[in-house]
Parts: sequence; C-alpha cells; structure tokens
Amino acid sequence: MNQHTFDAMTRRSAKQVSRRKSLAALSTAGLAALAAPLPADAKKKKNDNTCKKDKQQCNQDLEVCTAQAADCTAQAALCAAQVDQCTTLLAAECAGNPDCLDSVACCSVLANCDFNTFFACLIGTGAS
Repeated sequence: MNQHTFDAMTRRSAKQVSRRKSLAALSTAGLAALAAPLPADAKKKKNDNTCKKDKQQCNQDLEVCTAQAADCTAQAALCAAQVDQCTTLLAAECAGNPDCLDSVACCSVLANCDFNTFFACLIGTGAS
C-alpha cells in the first residue's frame, strides 16, 4: 500500500462518518455505562485468627531480617580488617620498589568486600 492509496482511503472513510453521528454514538455508549447497576460488595469481617497469624508472620520476618543484618555487619567488619592486612603484606612484599608500592592503594577497595575491583586494580598497576 503506498501513500497515495492510504490518503484516498482515509478521505473516503472520513466522508462517511459525520461529527454528529460520532458524538451521538459516544454519548449513547456513555449513557449505557452509567445506566448499568454498580455492583456492591458486603464488608467482610476479618477473623481474629487471621490477624494473629499475620502478626506472627510479621514477627518472624522481623527476626529473619535482624539476623541477616547482623550477618552483614559481621561480614563488613571482616572486610574492613582485610585492608590493614593487605596494606601490611603488599608493603612488605614490595620492599621499597616504587612501581610495586602503587598497588598498595588497591587495598582500600577491600573495605567494601569488592574483590573483583581489587584484583582489577592489582592487574592495572602491574603488581606481581
């Protein structure tokens, strides 16, 4: 279908539909929607047992989250301790070589437990 055929088809279909007919059809559809009865739902009484179960589930979830937070804190402390160990090890290993001492700066990345970035930094500095 080319542009000329599409334009002609659009003009023909626009001539067949008047503004008055389209507005009448829209208003009829709107009135039909308003005339339909609206469904009403009765309010359901919540069972006390359900509330107790929900509260128990919430407390269990809170306990799980608290335990996970404690684990994360412990892991963060372990990672932070590795920064000092790494700095000491690399400084001793480099023995004053200025090219090698550049890799000591990579140890600070270990505070976030980001080992991939740490190794990429070591490779980038040329530490061996």
